[in-house]
Amino acid sequence: AIRSALEHLVLIKMHLSQMRMTLADIVNVGHSPQGVVFVRSSMLDVRMTIEELMLLSVSAHKDVAEGAVQAIRGKYRADYKMRKMKELNPNFFPDAIDVVPTDEPGMAGKFKSVDEPYLTEEQAKKFYHLSDNVLHASPVFMSVEAFDQHVSELKSFLRLSERLLRPFEIDISGAGFNVMGHLHLDSEALPMVVEAHFA
Repeated sequence: AIRSALEHLVLIKMHLSQMRMTLADIVNVGHSPQGVVFVRSSMLDVRMTIEELMLLSVSAHKDVAEGAVQAIRGKYRADYKMRKMKELNPNFFPDAIDVVPTDEPGMAGKFKSVDEPYLTEEQAKKFYHLSDNVLHASPVFMSVEAFDQHVSELKSFLRLSERLLRPFEIDISGAGFNVMGHLHLDSEALPMVVEAHFA
């Protein structure tokens, strides 16, 4: 189960790392055919990141994971996909946490809620829907205004996702098998699961 979770986290890290590089390149090319392709590419990274997060939530059970894949591929709409995921795992979306030092004997740190904004299930649904609007060809070239709006949305998704996964907790089973981990997006290190327990 932990190995499967790590595989999903590695792919999430690669998609977010690719988004970082692509958004940096967009600054150089601006509103242009290349810039539009970069926006489309990053919107695909948005979509894949969200789908990998969905599969992370059922990575402890192969049979359930196969059902989740069918749910993800079955329809295009984010609300349908997330409703199906909730049926498989009511706690399918990760939650951001902070670890702070503690003076309690035998404990190196304790968990606390996160004050800064991070990606939530509802926001993920919104971003998934936004990606739908870009990942289709159009008879009209993307306007400067739409381009700038999409770049802003991509930057927001990246920022919120970075915070969600630094560190985070998620039930990877639908049965209370929680893992806490860190994506390690700012280093060469692999993502890490720092603790696993049954709730």
